[in-house]
Amino acid sequence: MTTSSGMVPAIPIYVTFNLNPDQSGGGPESGFKTESSTSPQTHNVIAALPSQSGYSPLWNVIVYENASFGNVTNLMTAAAAPLLNPQAGTVNCPVVKF
Repeated sequence: MTTSSGMVPAIPIYVTFNLNPDQSGGGPESGFKTESSTSPQTHNVIAALPSQSGYSPLWNVIVYENASFGNVTNLMTAAAAPLLNPQAGTVNCPVVKF
């Protein structure tokens, strides 16, 4: 799957961490923020699923403020959260089960 210019399209994924990236030990090394210590449920949101038009396994990572975690429930609320890093990187992470 490539664009007309030969590039692989990428979709946004909004993520947040236990500690914001600007804090000591923050960002990826602190782990993704989850609903509780006993639940692995994150509030990371991708823009499309494999069954949807525009889906790509290549994702542009966007980091949002972890204080917004409780308000992020879908793509619209993720996009509305304060962003800490709108271009944190690109990852190849195909969805394997949903």
